[in-house]
Amino acid sequence: MINGNLMHQIRLYSGLVLFVFALTHFINHAFGLISIEATMAVQEWRTLVWRNPVGGVVLYGALLAHIALALLKIYQRYTLKMPLWEAIRLGLGLAIPFILLGHIVNTRFAHEVLGVDDNYVYEFVKLWPNSGWNQTILLLLVWIHSCIGLHYWLRMKEWYRHTQNVWFVLAILIPTLSLLGFYAGGRFMEQLEADAQWLATLKLDTNWPDAAEAALIAEVKSISLTVFIIIAAIAFCGRPLRTFIQNRSGMLNITYADGRTVRSSPGPTLLEISRANAVPHAAVCGGRGRCSTCRVRIAYGIRFMDEPGPAEQELLEKIGAPPTVRLACQCRPCRYVGTRGTFSLAS
Repeated sequence: MINGNLMHQIRLYSGLVLFVFALTHFINHAFGLISIEATMAVQEWRTLVWRNPVGGVVLYGALLAHIALALLKIYQRYTLKMPLWEAIRLGLGLAIPFILLGHIVNTRFAHEVLGVDDNYVYEFVKLWPNSGWNQTILLLLVWIHSCIGLHYWLRMKEWYRHTQNVWFVLAILIPTLSLLGFYAGGRFMEQLEADAQWLATLKLDTNWPDAAEAALIAEVKSISLTVFIIIAAIAFCGRPLRTFIQNRSGMLNITYADGRTVRSSPGPTLLEISRANAVPHAAVCGGRGRCSTCRVRIAYGIRFMDEPGPAEQELLEKIGAPPTVRLACQCRPCRYVGTRGTFSLAS
């Protein structure tokens, strides 16, 4: 069972789709250690899955959903204080589109709109050696981002803990073989393209973009990157504006069991309030409502909290929690308590 609210579940499922695509793509790279022919043969099978109408909708729907929900989550955050692992994953996730968007335009856009046959020979010649470092960085960003997400999702599962060493070896082995295959194929193509006649034949066979088409590709890459930067900037800049507007309606006091009292505007979760005020608060799943490690008992003000959502309610019932216990990552103070605006957390 996958816990968490609907947004968290969509982010997880879309991330899994993207991970499977990346995994098959990286394994395809690794076949470059055998031969270019082997790489091309595997690509034919891979494109059957991902370039049919259903596969394309699933893949690019997952990509758009994952990026959109990640930016929405940034906007919804009331604090950027978070555990180191979460900050690293967030940073990697934001860095990926800066290289990935250009790669998509060079491949899928060129194939669908301009009729380019973007097979592995075409890609090797286009990318090697000038863009080799870009692709290396992209591969590592995607892989590390994915592995962090998978690890912190699965680490609470017993079967994963017992086999963690195996997955760690695979997490090192797969990108290593992928990069070696990419480099081997690139070096081999570098030798072949020294033959002007071979290169001319390749450009003819793959419908190599001419100068006008290359300019169009560059323009589309620039536009797509600009759109992403604008949306990301709105997500970040909208946070303080939203907080400023909410602060004008008044502040709440949150009193902890040890006597500490912090102030917050209505809106953030109890976990976000704790993090924003440097109050230690356990949250194994990163505040996604998948575990119950962040649960608190609310001694005063429970009736002024928003109601538990279906996912939170299901998890609370699973652990047999009383009505005064809530998940701090899901529970939001939504209005004032009397005239003091004070909530009390007993644990």
